[in-house]
Amino acid sequence: MNHFTLDDIQGYCKDIGSILSHVTLRERIEDEQRIQLPKVLGTGTIERMQIRTGMEIIISDVELSQNLSAQIEETSGIFELNYFLSGEAVCHIHDQQVTIVEPISHVCYFQDVDVRIETKANTRCQFVEIRMSPENLLHYFDKDADKQAIQHILQKKKGLIQSYQLSPMIKKCVYEILHCPYKGALKKIYFEAKAMELINLFFQENDLLYPVIEPSLPADDIEKLKQAKEIVLRHIDEPYSIKMLAKLVGLNEYKLKIGFRQLFDTTIFGLIRRRRMEKAAWLLEREGVNVSEAAVQVGYSNVSNFTVAFRKQYGCNPSEYLKRVKSFSQ
Repeated sequence: MNHFTLDDIQGYCKDIGSILSHVTLRERIEDEQRIQLPKVLGTGTIERMQIRTGMEIIISDVELSQNLSAQIEETSGIFELNYFLSGEAVCHIHDQQVTIVEPISHVCYFQDVDVRIETKANTRCQFVEIRMSPENLLHYFDKDADKQAIQHILQKKKGLIQSYQLSPMIKKCVYEILHCPYKGALKKIYFEAKAMELINLFFQENDLLYPVIEPSLPADDIEKLKQAKEIVLRHIDEPYSIKMLAKLVGLNEYKLKIGFRQLFDTTIFGLIRRRRMEKAAWLLEREGVNVSEAAVQVGYSNVSNFTVAFRKQYGCNPSEYLKRVKSFSQ
């Protein structure tokens, strides 16, 4: 099977090469580019919107007739969040090879590296990608301690591609980008808000940044609170009472409840409910269970109460959530 290169693509449609490349991330381009794939390459569209110089979103929904090989040379530094929803691709960076064959997200920081991406033909390839310069990422953090933490994370991820599962919260946000109801300036504002929501979810779900801790919270209490969180996550299906959890970690109930909210920006019950709703969304989407079965499996005997909790987290009823997922996959 033949392979197209970026030079081949530019011969068919000069704008496609610029959309796929990283070159214009730090240059001012027209706010939005949308390219219909020429029939000789396949079907579908690639869309690129620059939020500001140094920050952009790429949305691709294509089916190639032949394999596509794209070479990316990056010297100045780019932080990327990539949400791969369908298709098959292989990414080569240094000696690392990452094969993408299922819905998954990737996080990477490219600087002074050459990357080659091969996208496979005859399969629908859908992804949303957020690209930011380090300066743009740091722009959203005011405190020096937070900026230093971000810089440390970037250095740890430099030249690596790390994979993460697509949680229901992340999927919801990605679907909202794909089905954006706005145009023009409002679309740009909407995309920026969703991009920041995804970045926040990435840091939050992977515990990379904690909220600022008040000096009054002792280091020993912080360790006990982290232990409490681990226990809660291990026993989501049959959670301990506050009284028992406090006893297990050696804190009184007041310190446990107040400290937990202060450290993790949520209550113990809030964490349990969030993880239960994530499990429920997974059961509905991947296991094919109905709403009543999902409610029972995550600990709700009353379907109405389950629906209220689900809507509070995802902004829609379980049945509406399934419709959105199915409409996207069609």
